[in-house]
Amino acid sequence: MARTYSTIPELTEKEITRFWTKVAPVNDNGCRLWTAGAAGPRPDALYGKFGITRNGKTQSYTATRIAYFLYSGEQFESLLICHRCDVPLCVAQEHLFLGTYTENMRDAWDKGRMAALGNPWVTHSENMPRGERHGRSKITEQMVREIRHRAANGEVQRVIAQDFGISQSMVSMIYKRQNWTHLD
Repeated sequence: MARTYSTIPELTEKEITRFWTKVAPVNDNGCRLWTAGAAGPRPDALYGKFGITRNGKTQSYTATRIAYFLYSGEQFESLLICHRCDVPLCVAQEHLFLGTYTENMRDAWDKGRMAALGNPWVTHSENMPRGERHGRSKITEQMVREIRHRAANGEVQRVIAQDFGISQSMVSMIYKRQNWTHLD
């Protein structure tokens, strides 16, 4: 069953003005970035949030959905508002388009922003952040090489893990080349 999104109520001039005061001017990439509150599944995937109050209750909507509504005047309750620029905080009219969940996932795949999870025949795209370029990485490539060297020389993995502030299981996966597989 497709997800449906709340219908955006008719906005007052004051709400429309308040919305646009939270949007930055066009940047070098043609994006207009949302500058107010945001939420999302990861720090690199934050979506702008805009609250609308009716009858004492505040409902939160994504800034992209509000922007698309203001540009087009149309509501699309079962479609996503997708980004041509792949910048979740962007609300520039030229960068937004409608799509289903499947179309959005296909767009991400086509642009090399997804790896095939669990498929050993598909490797990571070079566009995917790997190793120390990944935002959640706790260690560097040099540290990985040292971990592998120390483990190969028989040092206890628990001690190695303590030295680098990671778990023993992570040391094991690094040593067995189950993690950081792109390194020699």
